[in-house]
Amino acid sequence: MLQLRKKGAGKMDVNATDGERGNVQAAGGGPMTSLWSRVSWKKPLSLTYAEESSENPHLERTLGCFDLLMIGIGGTVGSGVFATAGLIAKSYAGPAAVLSWILAGFGCILSGASFMELSGLIPSAGSTYAYAYHSLGEMPAMIAGCLLTLEYGVASAGSARSWSDKFESWLHQMGVEGPVWMKPKDSSIDLYAGLLMSLCVGIVLCGMSAGKQLINIVTVTKISVVLFIIVVGLTKFDSSNMDPFIAPEHINAVDQVVFGWPGVMLGASASFYGYIGYDEVCCLAAEAKNPTRDIPRAVFGTVVGAAFLSTLATLSLVGMQKYTEIDVAESYGTALRHVGYHWAAPIVEIGEVFTMPVGILIGFLAQPRVQ
Repeated sequence: MLQLRKKGAGKMDVNATDGERGNVQAAGGGPMTSLWSRVSWKKPLSLTYAEESSENPHLERTLGCFDLLMIGIGGTVGSGVFATAGLIAKSYAGPAAVLSWILAGFGCILSGASFMELSGLIPSAGSTYAYAYHSLGEMPAMIAGCLLTLEYGVASAGSARSWSDKFESWLHQMGVEGPVWMKPKDSSIDLYAGLLMSLCVGIVLCGMSAGKQLINIVTVTKISVVLFIIVVGLTKFDSSNMDPFIAPEHINAVDQVVFGWPGVMLGASASFYGYIGYDEVCCLAAEAKNPTRDIPRAVFGTVVGAAFLSTLATLSLVGMQKYTEIDVAESYGTALRHVGYHWAAPIVEIGEVFTMPVGILIGFLAQPRVQ
């Protein structure tokens, strides 16, 4: 790392960086000053540019704009809609769940604009951690890194549990009963989710080249499934299911005010989970062929694409079935059967089971890059 170029006691070379000057000055200012200097030290951009220009034997620049876009969309589109659309519509906002997704998407576009600007200025792996390290200091960067670790871990675990429910439901519809010990009733143990996460970790260990091809294929399939839901569902759109659009608010069993405008805002906070993924693109800047150009484009395409597809998929859901009758665990499959499309339901259910894991894979792919 950086070495202080001192000339005598308490003096330093005029060519030293700002960070080095702060460390030298802190050396004569007492232990508290030294501690504050260390936790508030900001990484110079010149150091990042030097690191990025040098060859990293562990990270090869193999990701183009399309690859980054597929990683972003793969981590957002579908994973949030499949896991939370039914819950938001039935328990929080009713038909106005459409507004919840729009509001959350607008907030993510504003946040994504910041990521686009910062990713162009700081072409470094680490996303929020790297940006905080340059602009706020080492301590805020450490906090950001811990929060990113929590975000990717919790989001991946939540997606794995949701996938497990759908996988078990799909097996049941196929007439197959899985081992009870894999997911015991009245227990928090879920070995299906654990095995899926272990499989994703194994793929990550195989390297980016193997993971990239798999992510691209599965993400294209996932987008096709969501578009299929939108097109098929809107052909059976019933406007009576949208009345009232904003359901009367009331207090649920856990003392939350749901439905009405409070429910719309509560749904927006829940649907924000469905947009997690655009920051994962920024974590892979060190492996992008042209990070200053491709990262901002991929972030913009991810946020806009996720907002567009998620909103239309939710509109399709609440248009097919009354929000009070939506099945939270199998929302789209149940809704398609409700409108008589029994042939379409298995297509969607199989698509959900086989494409949801890519979001977990991408979360684990980005996690080691937070450094």
